[in-house]
Amino acid sequence: MTARKDIRSLTYSALAIQTEFSSNKWKPNNDEVFNKLGELVQEQEQALIADFLNLFYYFIICYSKKCFKKYGLWQSSRTNKLLSHKIIKFNYELANENDTHGKLLEIQRCMNQYRQEYKTAVDNCKLYYTNDKKREMVLFIEESINLICTDIQEPVILTSYDIKAKIDKYTKDLSEKQKRKKSLKLNYAVLDTLGLDMPF
Repeated sequence: MTARKDIRSLTYSALAIQTEFSSNKWKPNNDEVFNKLGELVQEQEQALIADFLNLFYYFIICYSKKCFKKYGLWQSSRTNKLLSHKIIKFNYELANENDTHGKLLEIQRCMNQYRQEYKTAVDNCKLYYTNDKKREMVLFIEESINLICTDIQEPVILTSYDIKAKIDKYTKDLSEKQKRKKSLKLNYAVLDTLGLDMPF
């Protein structure tokens, strides 16, 4: 992969990049650890990383505006207008029932841990992206996307076409896996206990 300034632009539509989500309008985040990971993995995993970051930042803004900082002052930009306090519809009861606040904050905590580990490795001239570390991070990203596309997104009524498309893509993947899993005549409880993957 050619070096990208921001991997998040990888899976946004051209129209969205031109209008609302161009990198100069995004709030800068320290995603170097994820950008660099994107340079070291296959194309499919690059798209996964980009989708993860875009989904995470979308929902952290939604939750921040509706829950974490309900009466906070937000910069006036086109992107923030799309996520304004009045536009975002939020089901607090469902969020509390599923502890989606805590789940989203746990994803954020893990992201910050990777950022800190990467910074420490770079500062000490040590190799960070071993094969094990890359697998661990990709697994974290896959699990986080599954959580975002199921539990975390449920309390939010979506307003962004690109975000809806990303969620549909991953929920479709999840439902396909569940259908294939149910079609096999295996003892899933035993496989889960042993920690074995399903033979798709």
